[in-house]
Amino acid sequence: MTNKDIQKEKDEIRTHVLVQCEGLDMRALADSAVEKLSSDEDFLKAKIIFAYNPFGHEIPFVKKLREKFPEKKFYYPEMDGKKMHFEYDEAPDLIFVPAIAVDKDGNRLGRGWGCYDTFLSSLGAQLPSLCIVPECAVVDKIAVEPHDVAINKIIICKQ
Repeated sequence: MTNKDIQKEKDEIRTHVLVQCEGLDMRALADSAVEKLSSDEDFLKAKIIFAYNPFGHEIPFVKKLREKFPEKKFYYPEMDGKKMHFEYDEAPDLIFVPAIAVDKDGNRLGRGWGCYDTFLSSLGAQLPSLCIVPECAVVDKIAVEPHDVAINKIIICKQ
């Protein structure tokens, strides 16, 4: 499969998932995410967390999570064009990674810019990475390119 074929397949999956997930109850999904994370070992151990500001199709769980766990420190990415970085005082224990779609192997489709893939590859494998997605965002298989970085854990939320 050529890179062009992979890109086309990724675009088709993004479109399909966004249509499938349209009209979801985002509040219910956020509640589900917080409930699941409240018993997740990696999250409970983490004191310093890299998060993101969800938008559009992404589950808005971070604010509720911060309210429930005020003792944890959350840091958010800053964008410089298509490059992403975090300003932080302490090394992170966990990173939440946005995704439009994921497969069972931890491959993900993000927003299509490669920012998180680049950032994750710079961190190495030691940092737990989690995607929080609705059921409709889980697909059978996502074709990968050499720059794609799989995540460690998928938290699947239900309404």
